[in-house]
Amino acid sequence: MKRLKKLFLLVVLTLTISFCSQKQEPRLRYGKAFAEQELKLALTDTTLHNVVDNKTVLLKDSLTAISFVEPILFSIYGKDEIMFERPYETYFIDNYWIISGSIPKGVDGGAFLVIVDSRNYKLLKITHFE
Repeated sequence: MKRLKKLFLLVVLTLTISFCSQKQEPRLRYGKAFAEQELKLALTDTTLHNVVDNKTVLLKDSLTAISFVEPILFSIYGKDEIMFERPYETYFIDNYWIISGSIPKGVDGGAFLVIVDSRNYKLLKITHFE
């Protein structure tokens, strides 16, 4: 009986290793030439197969807007500086997200301000007040 259990475990282990080590089918990749062609097409004809119509709001909520701008702000001003300016103020006005930092009363300095078009994620303004 012990031999049968050992044999069974050996077979299961062998099959598991065999299935896990098989190569998976390669993924379809379009390549750089295709990417270059699509870029050229997108720059010349913005209506062809494009969800971005500059009318539809794509950036729909403040949390998504913040998650979009934070990494950019971190890279420009430093993560510690921007984190210090939490909580942020966010306003949705005329299809634009206006996001700014806040600083404690009595602290010298200013906070960042970012304006993003919600219809295409275009950054209209990034600044930091002194």
